[in-house]
Amino acid sequence: MGRSTISVKLLLILTVGGVCLTGYGQATSTSTAKAADSTTNNSTTTAPTTTAIPAPATEPPPPTTPPTATAPKPTAAAATEPPPPTTPPPAAPEPPKAPQAGPEYFFDSYGSRYAAFKSPSGGITCDIHNDAADCIVVENSWNDIPPDEGCDATWGLSVAVSDGEGIFTCRGDATAQGPVLPYGYEIEFGPFLCHSKETGVTCDNQETGHGFKVNRASFDLY
Repeated sequence: MGRSTISVKLLLILTVGGVCLTGYGQATSTSTAKAADSTTNNSTTTAPTTTAIPAPATEPPPPTTPPTATAPKPTAAAATEPPPPTTPPPAAPEPPKAPQAGPEYFFDSYGSRYAAFKSPSGGITCDIHNDAADCIVVENSWNDIPPDEGCDATWGLSVAVSDGEGIFTCRGDATAQGPVLPYGYEIEFGPFLCHSKETGVTCDNQETGHGFKVNRASFDLY
């Protein structure tokens, strides 16, 4: 074989080798480009899209007004100052007492003492003992007198009071002949107190509150 033949063969080998290298390079470049495109597509497709959520605006809280302290109201118990002195109202004057009868109204009879008097008009005579006080009104116009209870004297002229309520008594005439007890005067003997007034005579048992009031027109037993 001559040199020219060897040169032609070497040239062919080089030519073929270059074509192969060129094809391999293009294939490699194409494969690399496809791989790059695939990577790009994968990145675009699979990468999660994250949206940034803005942080909520944190405004400072409005200023708070501190509560106003109120002083406690004073109570009556907390009062330390003494109340102002009060001037007590003046005491009502006591009504004047009726003048008392004198010693000439008191007598002794059969060893016991008693009191006797008559009204200024002379129509009422009374005597007072330790256990009872009674008055006789001879000229009276009383009505509604209770029935007679076996009295053998005149019934319905005299009344008396002892421990209980006033009652009618069985007496025929006036036995007490004491002095005149002026209007406005009173006489007291034992537990009994008798008043002489223009409206009549009143006698009360001060221990029990019972008594009577008599005049020529009416009577009241209580």
